[in-house]
Amino acid sequence: MTIQEKTKVFIDESVNILTGAEADEALLKRNDRGYFTDGKGVAKVSRDRWVSAQTAERAHWMGRGGLRASSDRNEEHWRNFDYYSSIAGRTFERAIEVGCGPFTNMRFISTICKIKQLDLLDPLMNDYTTHPFCRFKGGELILDDPQESKVRKLSEKVLGRLSPQAFLTAKKWLHRSIPVNECFALGAEDLPAHSYDLIVMINVIEHCLDVEAIFERVLKAAAPNAIFVFHDKLYRSKEVQETLEYLFDAAHPLRVDGQLVESFLLKNFETLLWNRKSLEKIYANGDKTEKNLLYYVGRLKSE
Repeated sequence: MTIQEKTKVFIDESVNILTGAEADEALLKRNDRGYFTDGKGVAKVSRDRWVSAQTAERAHWMGRGGLRASSDRNEEHWRNFDYYSSIAGRTFERAIEVGCGPFTNMRFISTICKIKQLDLLDPLMNDYTTHPFCRFKGGELILDDPQESKVRKLSEKVLGRLSPQAFLTAKKWLHRSIPVNECFALGAEDLPAHSYDLIVMINVIEHCLDVEAIFERVLKAAAPNAIFVFHDKLYRSKEVQETLEYLFDAAHPLRVDGQLVESFLLKNFETLLWNRKSLEKIYANGDKTEKNLLYYVGRLKSE
């Protein structure tokens, strides 16, 4: 199918989806083509464009549908990271999850590692702490064990009928919790350089402002021999350029060429886990596209 044959799709900050002629008209007024760089895809956008992405993300998770959610594919990530077995049993002095969202991946990771000091970072932190199913309210992170017993899982099905507050109270009783040291309402580009020996960044890049600035911050924030747990979609530059002709998605400004991402990882980290998968995504107009997913765990190389 040629670009001309593809149905145009325009998704705005309120998550309204326009297709066909309406999308075509909207794309003439607003699109991300100006941010494209050959060989990189869309690796950096303006701050105004990033702010619009945060507006869309807030509308998604803090809107009617998002307020009913209690997870964001965290169980899927757990499986694709091989249950985080490459870091199981380790002790980390200070850890951070970048782009933690309201539910976090740390609620699983912290069940198989000892984390002495935990920080969380997300630009929408102040919004997410008001989400009814936020897992880190009151300075504590409620942990989840995905391998819990059938009895406990059955109990949680019953708990799902309760109010959000009753649900979280019961979750805290069924599971253990750990204290959260600091919550940063910051973008990934402003990751504090606090010498973290565990940095987790899962499904974050697409929502960001500048991927190369993020990678620089990761290296500055990483302690010697730090572990980096990373997952995101990897695009091909040429396909990104084509996609920008018929798709605008306010919530996802960055579409980064996979070679840029892989080069950063292989140059700076020793690989502990490398899991590449393919994902077929179907857009609102019925068009299909295949994306590569990378699940990666690495140890910072010695200088």
